[in-house]
Order: sequence, then C-alpha cells, then structure tokens
Amino acid sequence: MARKSRKHPNIDLIIKPSRDTVGYIRLSVGNKDLFSSIENQKLIIEEWGCQHQTPIMHYYIDNGFSGNRFNRPAFQQMIRDILVGKIECVVVKDLSRLGRDYITVGYHLEIFFPRQRVRFVSVNDQFDTIDGITNQNKDISIQSRVRIPFINLCSTNRYLSKQNSKWRSY
Repeated sequence: MARKSRKHPNIDLIIKPSRDTVGYIRLSVGNKDLFSSIENQKLIIEEWGCQHQTPIMHYYIDNGFSGNRFNRPAFQQMIRDILVGKIECVVVKDLSRLGRDYITVGYHLEIFFPRQRVRFVSVNDQFDTIDGITNQNKDISIQSRVRIPFINLCSTNRYLSKQNSKWRSY
C-alpha cells in the first residue's frame, strides 16, 4: 500500500517504478587484449558507478560477437528493456563496445536513446548525454591537440620561421 500524506489526507503519493542503470559489455572473438576483457570492462563501468553514486544494476554481455552487426543477443535484449522502460542509463567502456558501424551508433546516440529518455555514458571517451549530446571537457582535448604537435615539433630540433615560413634546423 502506498504511503499517504498527513498534511493532505486525500492525496495519495505516487511511487514510480525505478529505472535501472546498466552496463553493456562486448568482446570480439579475436580480441585477446587484457584491457578489453569482460572483467576489465566491468571494472571500468563499476568504477564510474562508484564515482557518480550510481549503482550498476545489471550487465548485458555479448562475448564473442563482432561490433559490425547489431543483432547481438544481449544488445537486442537491452533494446527491448529500454523500449519497455526498465533502463534509465547505459554505461559502456568506450564507444567501440556499442558498435563499429558509425551510422548505427550515431542513430542510437542521437535519436534512439534521447527519444527513450535514456542517458548514455562512454567512460573512456568522456562522453555523457546528460548535458545535451556530450559532457566532454573541451579544454582538455584542445590542449592535447595543440600540445602534442608542439612537443613533436620541438623534439625534432626544427622550428618554423614566421618571416619566411620555411622550416629551419638549429
């Protein structure tokens, strides 16, 4: 029986069924990399859940399936659960675990998940749809795009002359 308000005895409190945060894990047949193992993916997702005080209630695991196709059994079950309204948030290690077909991945990220009001998080890619399409810290990516070529340029002992735009060694 639902709890009743003491201040407003005629109003019943509506208790909404909770929707779960789930993890999706995929491992290809040929992938022998320890960093991409099912246990490691689960550990990364669990760590994200602990940092954001969001318990991961269930894992959908496709072991031995290619990311080029989306007819994977656990992925299809996750889509059915999203359509029924059981899932609030999907967390993956990185975007390649969701799939390798960029058009279909883009459809899920930009159309399907927002339409179903499902949050999508890719931990290693720092991708989170809670604030629009992405919650990525752009300053970090810009810094690395500028800093790394500059470091490579400095390591070759060459510089670009501003006056005549020619490479010179020193």
